[in-house]
Amino acid sequence: MKLNVFSKNISVAFLVIAASLVIVGCAIKLNDFDAMPSNLDKLPLKVALVMDSRFRNYEHVTNGAATLLMGEGLSKGSEKALKKAFKEVVVVSGIDDAAKHNVDAIIIPELVSTEDTQLYPPRNEIRIICKWTISSADGKIYYTNTVSGIGGDSSFVAVTRLSDTMTNAAKDMLEKFITHMYSTKWWQRA
Repeated sequence: MKLNVFSKNISVAFLVIAASLVIVGCAIKLNDFDAMPSNLDKLPLKVALVMDSRFRNYEHVTNGAATLLMGEGLSKGSEKALKKAFKEVVVVSGIDDAAKHNVDAIIIPELVSTEDTQLYPPRNEIRIICKWTISSADGKIYYTNTVSGIGGDSSFVAVTRLSDTMTNAAKDMLEKFITHMYSTKWWQRA
């Protein structure tokens, strides 16, 4: 009987170690998500959302050596959320392109950093820190804020856990940005 319990414990330990090793060298994408708080009205403004190549192609290599492909998902999530927040959103690749579209404001996200922590397996946490700036076409700053989003997940499958963790962090960061942006009523001063 003791040998059977010992064998089960060894088997479980082996599975946990094997599952952890699976992520080494993997490229993991951000899931599709919706980050617009439902209680906010659409602002009657046309804005340009600057999605430069650094933002669109952003990657983070975790402490466990998995590559998190965050840029594409963050770009899509940001665009999706801001299209619910503003009357019209034009996505551009640079500030110079934004001025060509006769917009009321230009929104520029800048990823500052990403931090990941593996807590007692199987638990991961990721923090995404992003600076958001809203300005006029001539450079007058209406709003700026650096927002931190935190996500965690405890799924047993490592790839699912990391994908869900970074998706939760991205959603948290965007919801905090949009909620704070609305609270400042910056467009009334524009």
